[in-house]
Amino acid sequence: MPTVYDAAASVPGATNGSLSRSIPGTPTNIVLAEFGLATGSSTNLVLLSATVGVSASLLAPDILFSIIRDTGVIFTALAQESLTVIQNETVSFSTADTNVPAGYHAYQLVATITNPLLNAANVVGPVTFTGLSLQ
Repeated sequence: MPTVYDAAASVPGATNGSLSRSIPGTPTNIVLAEFGLATGSSTNLVLLSATVGVSASLLAPDILFSIIRDTGVIFTALAQESLTVIQNETVSFSTADTNVPAGYHAYQLVATITNPLLNAANVVGPVTFTGLSLQ
């Protein structure tokens, strides 16, 4: 049975309304949360979870959330928002990062709008990003 080798969390905003950050259009992105996580020599699995509260401020934005390990994207999730303006929604997702080399790694949660023409959105909270390194 796996045991926890390391754990990390980044919680820039714990509640709805705790943030107000504009999400830029592609190719620019915004870093929502980040942390460092150690992996052991026998570790090949990191479990990652994120929750982000968003609000459409113009029409129906498609928001691409990405998780980056060190310098490479390891996971993406597309949230196709059908919100009316000023309506909030919470998006949650999780993934497993497999075959992770031993060492200390930087993880980032970023967001961008893939259809920025006449579409806009804000991150309004909560924003939570957690990771567990198993061995």
